[in-house]
Amino acid sequence: MSFTNNIKADLQTLAEAQLAFELNNWVKIDSIQRDPFSNSQTWGTVYQKDDKTFYLNINSASKAIQLLSRAV
Repeated sequence: MSFTNNIKADLQTLAEAQLAFELNNWVKIDSIQRDPFSNSQTWGTVYQKDDKTFYLNINSASKAIQLLSRAV
């Protein structure tokens, strides 16, 4: 799979995870960038529900989908 196809697949997974959080009534509480600033994987969104917090970024998106599919 080419680099471009990998990025497209990662972004689609991230979009699916974001939608899943919204559909499961998780609240977006912050968008942050962790160090180092030059790494795109450090950008993410923090979601919260029932005293649980999840840091969603391009690396954690597939884990988020698995977590949310078990919660349904």
